[in-house]
Amino acid sequence: MMVRLDWPLEDTHGFALEAGEALALARQLARRGQLQRPVEGVSASRLASIPDAAALLAVLLQRLQPGRVVFSSWGLREGVLFGQLPREVRDEDPLLAGVMAFVAPLAVDAALIDAAAAWMDDVVPLARTPLGRAALALCLAAGRVEPNMRRDLPGDWGLSKRWVGVDNAGRAVIAAALRGSVGKAQGQVPEPWARLAPAAALAEARALGLAARLCRRMSAASQAVIAATRLVCEDGVLRLKSEVPGLIGDGASRDLRELAQHLGLATDHDKAG
Repeated sequence: MMVRLDWPLEDTHGFALEAGEALALARQLARRGQLQRPVEGVSASRLASIPDAAALLAVLLQRLQPGRVVFSSWGLREGVLFGQLPREVRDEDPLLAGVMAFVAPLAVDAALIDAAAAWMDDVVPLARTPLGRAALALCLAAGRVEPNMRRDLPGDWGLSKRWVGVDNAGRAVIAAALRGSVGKAQGQVPEPWARLAPAAALAEARALGLAARLCRRMSAASQAVIAATRLVCEDGVLRLKSEVPGLIGDGASRDLRELAQHLGLATDHDKAG
């Protein structure tokens, strides 16, 4: 079904179908002879087992009568291992836990994320949420990657990395935030992730990414510098309040104007003009 829909993600984890769609497809694939040609991304051995798996799925759908079917890349083995973890570990947000483990080698820790989230949360409320914090952590980590390698991060980290505890819409939010953090392009969010989440959610994600880029450039990821500044909106004007003289250079000013433009706000530079 993902191939038929030209789905923008390769990972099956989190892919969902309405039960009626899933049953119709299962019945079709259960008839041997329906899959005569190779299917991209499906091995020959897995292709041979599809009719039996489809027949089983059709029976389950008829017996259980679910509203929809959500596919998981994880199975019973992972469930058994998860059940053996200490309670405090099982209670962690799985997306944040996975992202924090991923960004730790890039010198991004919880204290830095806390500082950056507090720095921007008056302007970008998404930073207060677990999904926003995960996206922010990845945007901060992107600053540790060589500039010529950052272009692919929205796809690699947002859409291809197999995170746990996030749906396809959440993946799109992460990708859109990363694009704002590392990319130069403006305007509408392009395919592939525009199909996965509402436009408003992607716009807010881009704002988080733009704010993260501004935070990185302005502070060099120094918690002390971040703590001495604040991103605020006052009377429709986006400002950087700073206790450090001469901190806001040309690059940070450009980033501030781009974020303000995206949010439909003015800057003091615009007022002066």
